[in-house]
Amino acid sequence: MAGATATVLVFVQIGLQPLVIHIGLITMTFTFVSILLFRIFKVHERDSVDFGSMKKYSAEFIGAFALVFAGTGAIVINDVSGGAVTHVGVALTFGLIVLAMIYAVGDVSGAHLNPAVTLGFFAARRLHGKVVLPYMASQLVGAFAARALLRVLFPQHPTLGTTVPAGAAIQSLILEMVLTAVVILNVSGLAR
Repeated sequence: MAGATATVLVFVQIGLQPLVIHIGLITMTFTFVSILLFRIFKVHERDSVDFGSMKKYSAEFIGAFALVFAGTGAIVINDVSGGAVTHVGVALTFGLIVLAMIYAVGDVSGAHLNPAVTLGFFAARRLHGKVVLPYMASQLVGAFAARALLRVLFPQHPTLGTTVPAGAAIQSLILEMVLTAVVILNVSGLAR
């Protein structure tokens, strides 16, 4: 549903231009894939074979893939369209994809989607140590797979949505540390 909402927002803001139609089709396809994955994970839970931890690792792979593909993809689309998505659109894309993945895989794996969140859960003793590395590996492989797909889709794009610090490296490091701490505090406070 987040994909459909994002598509409608882009249509309303920009209009029915060819690039917007392509973005909309990609977003709608991603929404339908998400619904399919939701059905795979949820519908026959009682009747299906118990895949144990593998189901959790797959959910983390899918969640991290979706986050990087949609979020970074929005940055790339914003670049190639001359700013049509806008900073607000990019921020909404990141927020909506996190929301969608929490709904899609949250009950399966907790929807950490990020190694920092996994480490935060481990530090708070909400996650067993034996699953930390597999969770993080699943998230990293999902993120790299999304990056690889974006490279295939946008071979001429030089940075693929890489954020580059505007100030000194130490300033960026401190900002990242503080913002990551805020995210971890929020996630660990809201999680069950």
